[in-house]
Amino acid sequence: MSEQQAGYHVTYTDKRAVNGAVKAELRRLTRTDASNYRGPELSLVRALIESSGWQQSEVADLLRVNVSTVRRWTANSEQSQSREMPFAAWVLLLQATGHTVIEVITT
Repeated sequence: MSEQQAGYHVTYTDKRAVNGAVKAELRRLTRTDASNYRGPELSLVRALIESSGWQQSEVADLLRVNVSTVRRWTANSEQSQSREMPFAAWVLLLQATGHTVIEVITT
Protein backbone atom coordinates (compact mmCIF):
# COMPACT_ATOMS: atom_id res chain seq x y z
CA MET A 1 0.00 0.00 0.00
CA SER A 2 1.52 3.31 -1.00
CA GLU A 3 1.53 6.36 1.22
CA GLN A 4 -1.16 8.96 0.77
CA GLN A 5 0.40 12.37 0.21
CA ALA A 6 -0.75 15.20 2.43
CA GLY A 7 -3.46 17.15 0.64
CA TYR A 8 -2.80 20.51 2.22
CA HIS A 9 -0.19 23.20 2.56
CA VAL A 10 -0.45 25.46 5.60
CA THR A 11 1.49 28.71 5.53
CA TYR A 12 -0.38 30.65 8.19
CA THR A 13 -1.65 30.13 11.70
CA ASP A 14 -5.37 30.85 11.30
CA LYS A 15 -6.77 28.44 13.90
CA ARG A 16 -9.66 27.35 11.71
CA ALA A 17 -7.37 26.53 8.78
CA VAL A 18 -4.98 24.67 11.06
CA ASN A 19 -7.83 22.63 12.53
CA GLY A 20 -9.06 21.75 9.03
CA ALA A 21 -5.56 20.68 7.98
CA VAL A 22 -5.19 18.59 11.14
CA LYS A 23 -8.50 16.83 10.39
CA ALA A 24 -7.26 16.07 6.88
CA GLU A 25 -4.00 14.79 8.38
CA LEU A 26 -5.89 12.50 10.78
CA ARG A 27 -7.86 11.02 7.86
CA ARG A 28 -4.59 10.50 5.99
CA LEU A 29 -2.97 8.80 8.98
CA THR A 30 -5.84 6.35 9.41
CA ARG A 31 -5.50 5.31 5.74
CA THR A 32 -1.71 5.04 5.82
CA ASP A 33 0.24 1.81 6.13
CA ALA A 34 2.66 2.39 9.01
CA SER A 35 5.59 1.02 6.99
CA ASN A 36 5.03 3.80 4.42
CA TYR A 37 4.54 6.63 6.91
CA ARG A 38 5.48 10.12 5.79
CA GLY A 39 5.41 12.91 8.30
CA PRO A 40 3.17 15.94 8.18
CA GLU A 41 4.12 19.05 6.29
CA LEU A 42 6.61 20.99 8.34
CA SER A 43 4.46 24.10 8.00
CA LEU A 44 1.54 22.24 9.62
CA VAL A 45 3.69 21.25 12.60
CA ARG A 46 4.81 24.86 12.97
CA ALA A 47 1.26 26.21 12.60
CA LEU A 48 -0.15 23.70 15.11
CA ILE A 49 2.44 24.65 17.71
CA GLU A 50 1.87 28.39 17.16
CA SER A 51 -1.93 28.18 17.12
CA SER A 52 -1.84 26.18 20.36
CA GLY A 53 0.12 29.00 21.99
CA TRP A 54 3.07 26.74 22.77
CA GLN A 55 6.76 27.49 22.55
CA GLN A 56 9.11 25.11 20.77
CA SER A 57 10.85 24.50 24.09
CA GLU A 58 7.55 23.32 25.62
CA VAL A 59 7.03 20.90 22.74
CA ALA A 60 10.60 19.65 23.17
CA ASP A 61 9.97 19.03 26.87
CA LEU A 62 6.68 17.26 26.14
CA LEU A 63 8.22 14.99 23.51
CA ARG A 64 11.50 14.59 25.42
CA VAL A 65 13.67 15.82 22.58
CA ASN A 66 16.11 18.68 22.20
CA VAL A 67 14.64 22.01 21.09
CA SER A 68 16.89 21.87 18.01
CA THR A 69 14.99 18.73 16.97
CA VAL A 70 11.70 20.63 17.16
CA ARG A 71 13.29 23.41 15.08
CA ARG A 72 14.19 20.83 12.41
CA TRP A 73 10.59 19.56 12.39
CA THR A 74 9.29 23.09 11.86
CA ALA A 75 11.95 24.46 9.49
CA ASN A 76 11.11 25.37 5.92
CA SER A 77 11.48 22.24 3.81
CA GLU A 78 13.99 24.05 1.58
CA GLN A 79 16.39 24.38 4.50
CA SER A 80 19.01 21.66 4.79
CA GLN A 81 18.36 21.10 8.50
CA SER A 82 14.63 20.32 8.07
CA ARG A 83 13.56 16.82 9.12
CA GLU A 84 10.38 14.78 8.93
CA MET A 85 8.59 14.39 12.25
CA PRO A 86 8.44 10.76 13.41
CA PHE A 87 5.04 9.09 13.72
CA ALA A 88 5.15 8.70 17.52
CA ALA A 89 6.11 12.33 18.09
CA TRP A 90 3.41 13.57 15.69
CA VAL A 91 0.67 11.47 17.32
CA LEU A 92 1.74 12.60 20.80
CA LEU A 93 1.67 16.24 19.69
CA LEU A 94 -1.78 15.78 18.16
CA GLN A 95 -3.02 14.26 21.40
CA ALA A 96 -1.39 16.94 23.57
CA THR A 97 -3.06 19.70 21.53
CA GLY A 98 -6.45 17.99 21.88
CA HIS A 99 -6.84 16.87 18.27
CA THR A 100 -6.98 13.12 18.76
CA VAL A 101 -6.71 10.25 21.17
CA ILE A 102 -3.92 7.77 20.52
CA GLU A 103 -6.32 4.82 20.31
CA VAL A 104 -8.08 6.47 17.37
CA ILE A 105 -4.88 6.44 15.31
CA THR A 106 -3.62 3.00 16.31
CA THR A 107 -6.80 0.93 16.05
